[in-house]
Amino acid sequence: MKITKTKSGKYTTHISINGIDGDRHYKRFTAKTKKEVMELATDYITKNTVYMESMVFGDALDRYIDRAERSLSPSTVRGYIRLPP
Repeated sequence: MKITKTKSGKYTTHISINGIDGDRHYKRFTAKTKKEVMELATDYITKNTVYMESMVFGDALDRYIDRAERSLSPSTVRGYIRLPP
């Protein structure tokens, strides 16, 4: 994680993690010292990081189609469904 010094003299960092809902979440931390920023960010990461469970390709494809079906064309969805298991 990159910690930078702002014009006001404080330190800041910007992190992103995988959330429980499967989306990426971005958060910025600002504090007076680098150590404080590192502690805040590390605590947040350890409490909110979700690790992806292991699954077979077919299950992952079904999950993807369910989530992205509205943004995919119907022919693309039909093509994905016809893939061999």
